[in-house]
Amino acid sequence: MQSIKNYFVLAFLISTLFACEKEDDNQPSIKDNQIAALLSSPEMLNINNYLLKIESDIWRNFMPPIDSNGSALMAQVVLSERNQRTLNNSVQLEKVYLINQNELWSKTFDSSDSSSPYQVSGMVRNGPTWGPNIKVDLVCEFSFGGKNYRLLAKDQDIFATY
Repeated sequence: MQSIKNYFVLAFLISTLFACEKEDDNQPSIKDNQIAALLSSPEMLNINNYLLKIESDIWRNFMPPIDSNGSALMAQVVLSERNQRTLNNSVQLEKVYLINQNELWSKTFDSSDSSSPYQVSGMVRNGPTWGPNIKVDLVCEFSFGGKNYRLLAKDQDIFATY
């Protein structure tokens, strides 16, 4: 009976020892790796002679009757074909990533509009309460001709509307 108790105590101590294994502080986190990968996205892409670039407007609403702390962040992203070649609905906006130093927020587009033959625009709402008056990096994930791509817009201002 004593040997069974000793066995369970030893098994408990060993399992506790392995369960408490410390993470190596020198290893980058998954989020850090994801941010680095997003920031390596190009600012312009040439896909089959379609020259694609994104622009954005990012803001928070402080107009009455909104709470004095302001609304959650909103962003409009416009993906444009810079040579004004018709996109023929071949672009589908998928997701937005906003990077504020070491913070990352992402969301699929709430809505999109492809009424312009050279542009596709999309909107996201209910973002974080960063800013206003700070700069963030924005990455737009989209599909074009059935393949996924990402474009980066660096140092985008978060504005306030009053």
